[in-house]
Amino acid sequence: MNAVELEGKILEIGLQKLSEAETLELVRKRKRGNAILMVALLVFVAAVFASSFVHLRKESRGPAPSTVQRPAVTNQ
Repeated sequence: MNAVELEGKILEIGLQKLSEAETLELVRKRKRGNAILMVALLVFVAAVFASSFVHLRKESRGPAPSTVQRPAVTNQ
C-alpha cells in the first residue's frame, strides 16, 4: 500500500458520519488528552522558570566575602 492509497483510506475514515454518542465520546477523549498535555507543558514551563530563577539568584549573590584575614603577599 503506497502513501496515496493510505491517505485515501484515512480520508474515507474521516468522512464517515458519527452518531451523536460517538461524537461526544470523541470530544471527551480529545479534551482529556489535551488537558493532560496542557498540564504536562505547564509543569515543564514552571520547572524551567523555577530553575532559571534559582540559577540567577545564585549567580547574583556573587562570591561569599571572606571572613578570614590573610596576610598580604610580599616579595622578601
